[in-house]
Amino acid sequence: MYFNNPTRKELITVIHNNVEQMRENVAKLRENRWSENLRGTHTMLLDEDEIKAVKENYPNASIYPAEKDSYLYYKPYIYVTEHERELKLKEGQYTESLNSVLN
Repeated sequence: MYFNNPTRKELITVIHNNVEQMRENVAKLRENRWSENLRGTHTMLLDEDEIKAVKENYPNASIYPAEKDSYLYYKPYIYVTEHERELKLKEGQYTESLNSVLN
């Protein structure tokens, strides 16, 4: 098996405290070869378990309350984006890891 131009993609999820911070962070990420936001939306609605996990793992993250009579924000939510970038690999590095998956 032979592969041309071996690359691997790196994916990150970023939680933002507000829209302004999200715009600034995305601009900084773009400067460092990260893609635009891959998610179709910039907010993520949270269930009770997810709220608990965000509070435990990201204590400084802003969780916005549900908005009464709102079609979009009927649950608590956070601002979140996902980004990817390609990593150029050394000769043979990709094929070794891929072959271990295929075999």
